[in-house]
Amino acid sequence: KFEANLLKIDSEEIYRCVESNPPIYSDTPTTKLSSTINDQ
Repeated sequence: KFEANLLKIDSEEIYRCVESNPPIYSDTPTTKLSSTINDQ
């Protein structure tokens, strides 16, 4: 359910999320979010 919701998030929302939580990897925000999901 969380994964499906992520796909609907606007780019601005993703970047806002990344600004609050700086990505561990110097890749795209989506990579960081995907990694977070996989780790859980």
